[in-house]
Amino acid sequence: LPVVQHTLTQDPDARVRAEGLRNVAKMKIPQAAKLISTSARVEVIPEVQLAAINSLAKMGNRKAVGELASLAMTHKSEDARAAALEALGEMKGYKKYAKTIMSQMLKSDSSGKVRAAALKGLSTDSGDVACKARAARVNDPHPAVRQALVSQLARCEAAIARPALERVVSQDEEPKVRVEAAKVLVQ
Repeated sequence: LPVVQHTLTQDPDARVRAEGLRNVAKMKIPQAAKLISTSARVEVIPEVQLAAINSLAKMGNRKAVGELASLAMTHKSEDARAAALEALGEMKGYKKYAKTIMSQMLKSDSSGKVRAAALKGLSTDSGDVACKARAARVNDPHPAVRQALVSQLARCEAAIARPALERVVSQDEEPKVRVEAAKVLVQ
């Protein structure tokens, strides 16, 4: 394992590191998910970080899902956090867990890109957890995130969506967002 770890984190060629990550994901060793996650954290080249995230997603097991969630919540790069959320959203068998993480990130992440990725992952969910997370973010600082939130509130129960939409119609500074909210309210 020390040779594998060296290849994943210290080889001077980014292509070798990326290929090593893909190969480790195929190995049936208990430490694979942790090795890949550690590599994603120490890697400075975005393409190799993405290779690590994609490798975890292809593993598709519980440890890989846990590592993806951890990367989504704590990685220093907003691109890596967003990619980890998108990968989580595509994992079969872990949808409920993924939606919980996405709801948390929608509420708490400082990056509009990460919140948009969380929102994308929640877009097909019309359950109370996802709808409440959307309604709570209608004051998001990014107009594109607010507009997407408003559109998605159309699939939510009126008791959750209506108060948030009414706030948007009367208070949002962006005309496109107010118009979208008004359309959803009259549907």
